[in-house]
Amino acid sequence: MCGTKPHTPVQTVAFPVEQRTSATQADISDAEKRQRMERLLTLQREIATKNYKRFLGRTMRVLVEGDSKRGDGWLFGKSNEAIIVEFMGDRSLIGTFVSVQITESKNWAVSGRLLDDERKEAVQK
Repeated sequence: MCGTKPHTPVQTVAFPVEQRTSATQADISDAEKRQRMERLLTLQREIATKNYKRFLGRTMRVLVEGDSKRGDGWLFGKSNEAIIVEFMGDRSLIGTFVSVQITESKNWAVSGRLLDDERKEAVQK
C-alpha cells in the first residue's frame, strides 16, 4: 500500500489494543512492532526523498508563512503543490508570494534560493 501514492505523507502511530478482536488475536511483541514501524518509516522516507528530488532545479511559487526552524535568516512557506519550501530571505516577505529555485531536497521538504526579483522587492519595502 505504501507504494501506491508516493506523494502522500504517511502518518503512523503505535497504540495499545485493550480489547482484542478476532482480527487481532496474534500476539506481537513490542520489539516486532517497533521493527515494523521502523521498516514503514524507512520506506516512507525513501519514497518521499525520491518524490521531492523531482523538484530540483524547478522554480516554485511559495506563500511565505514564517521563520524556518533552520535558524537566522531562513524562512519557510508552502508551494502550490503543498510542499514545504525553505529559503533565505527577509522577514518582510512573510505573507507574500515569492519565487524560489529549488536546490536541495530532503524527505520532508525542499530548499532553495530566493530569486533576485523577490529580493529587490523586499529591500525596497
